[in-house]
Amino acid sequence: MLIIASSSAFFRLEKNIGYRNLEELASQNIKVKILIPSKTDLQDKINQVISKYPKIEFRVLQISNEPIVGVTIIDRQRILIYEVKDDTKSSYLDSVGMTIHIEGKSTAMSYATIFDSLWEQTDLYDKIQIHDKMQRDFINIAAHELRTPIQPILGFTEYLKNKTNDKEQLGFLDIIYRNTKRLKKLSEDILEISKIENNLLGLNKEDFKIKELISQIISDYKKEAEAKNIELEFTNLSNDDDLFIYADRQKVFQVVSNLISNSIKFIPDGKGGKISISVEKKAKAKDDRDNDYDDDTYSNNYMIIITIKDNGIGIDKDILPMLFTKFASKSFHGTGLGLYICKSIIEAHGGKIWAKNNTDEKGATFSFNLPLTDTYIK
Repeated sequence: MLIIASSSAFFRLEKNIGYRNLEELASQNIKVKILIPSKTDLQDKINQVISKYPKIEFRVLQISNEPIVGVTIIDRQRILIYEVKDDTKSSYLDSVGMTIHIEGKSTAMSYATIFDSLWEQTDLYDKIQIHDKMQRDFINIAAHELRTPIQPILGFTEYLKNKTNDKEQLGFLDIIYRNTKRLKKLSEDILEISKIENNLLGLNKEDFKIKELISQIISDYKKEAEAKNIELEFTNLSNDDDLFIYADRQKVFQVVSNLISNSIKFIPDGKGGKISISVEKKAKAKDDRDNDYDDDTYSNNYMIIITIKDNGIGIDKDILPMLFTKFASKSFHGTGLGLYICKSIIEAHGGKIWAKNNTDEKGATFSFNLPLTDTYIK
């Protein structure tokens, strides 16, 4: 039974003919089991090596930190423990530091028990992975199937609303339309979550004026806000009408829309609410400057901060610590997926999103930042 010290050690053994010798032992009816710790995405390369040695049992142990200590247990009676001195070396002898050989059945059995537990852990992990994949596939298919009937229901409901003057029938049609829209939003959120968790959240970046985008969103929500006697206010704190950002316009639109929609939902009817949206260009804090953004376009020291502040009911104190996680909701208004999606979109752009309850205990403030491009800094 072998516990390999690291991913590098696994490939190092392959280069130093270690697995060939073990394959020969396995051909003589000697059981050979090897645990490979891996914290990086090396599964395909590891599988290529594993496929060469069909008589050896290999399993990958998913861990956050590689031990850099290898253990070999022979016949549950002898142990060889070696420390990796330099994991970058290609030679086995050059990489190994202190090595301990122990001949003692009780000690060997203790290590063998640990090995057996880790071996079973990999089996459980594989089963969980299979279950999670089946669950994601089912949710993905279900969400796609939901979208098929939703659009014609919305279309025909809108058509019927335009054809009737009967107030009672219009009321029923409004209920159908409103709930179908909610169902559409849910199916879209589920598909978005599926993309996020499968690392398929693609960004189609372009240059656009952030002021124009926010003005368009405010216009879209004007009727809904007026119906609840809510004032929408937009302030450009940067004094720059031509402030451009380089991002996925549709995704940023989705984030701002979601935050404004949430504010409208959580302002009680008839209260005379207010939602203030502001845009500000600001120098990055030192911690933000040290961030390693993937795109060289974001190499300057400025960011744009978009803030949505309302005077609604605020954020529940039990929800606040886990606000941007999935299903973080105690409200009948939604599933708690929207803010998780917002967080994923902003972080994919190299930005941050945060929220707080207002100090006057009236409402909440949501803010997010995005790094500005060099091209449009004035």
